[in-house]
Amino acid sequence: YLTILVFGILYAAGAIVAAMGAWPSRESSRTYLVGVMVLLPLGTAGIKANISNFGADQYDTSDPAQKAAQEKFFSWFYLAINMGSAVAYGYLTT
Repeated sequence: YLTILVFGILYAAGAIVAAMGAWPSRESSRTYLVGVMVLLPLGTAGIKANISNFGADQYDTSDPAQKAAQEKFFSWFYLAINMGSAVAYGYLTT
């Protein structure tokens, strides 16, 4: 849990730094690039590598009901990820 929290904070910090670098009165390509090319990728890598494992650890797979619940969790988890990608690339980029 601590790993996800730390990398989540890093991700949020990257978004804030990138926004500060793009602010019209304070435009700074260096600040923007640090946010977008350093902090955001580090945060994303830490979260993506651990979040699905964190979800999987919540279930006891030796129990058939828990196994089914785990499969349902992953179905909803990946649906949410794919819907977020569809909105980000299909709607927000146009």
